Amino acid sequence: MIAWIRRASALSAGLLFCARFFPQGMLAAAIIALAAALAWSLDGLFPKRIRKPANSAFLAMNAFLVAWAALAGAFTWWLIVAVSLSLICWNAGDFLARWRDPPAAFRARYVESLAFTAGVGAAAALSAVFLSGKLSLGFAATLVLMLLSGVTVLRVFRKCR
Repeated sequence: MIAWIRRASALSAGLLFCARFFPQGMLAAAIIALAAALAWSLDGLFPKRIRKPANSAFLAMNAFLVAWAALAGAFTWWLIVAVSLSLICWNAGDFLARWRDPPAAFRARYVESLAFTAGVGAAAALSAVFLSGKLSLGFAATLVLMLLSGVTVLRVFRKCR
């Protein structure tokens, strides 16, 4: 199940990049993005020693593509979805590189952590939107978001110990 989540998120991110770059006449960028997404979704075929570095390289390339799309004027929600899909794919690939066939209890807990990763990706993209001044929040909403992010950071630190 985790492998299929990873494959679906990699291919979805690649299709998003193609949908962004192809209509603007950036055919080479669209082809590179789709080829990289296809390779990322099939990285289980790579030799084991290069699987983890390839996973990180694909994440870095997707981060570059998201930045390029942002400079090209992509929609904010498009960027949020692309970042979240890239983070989910990277996280799932990292998990599968460490443990190929985990027990069902670990898989269930891991799917929960993927939801957390998607939330972190969406929050990072939203914070960039708010910092750029495209959207603004009132004081109460900003306070609630800051408190929630503080609680989340403390929860992550507690789990790491």
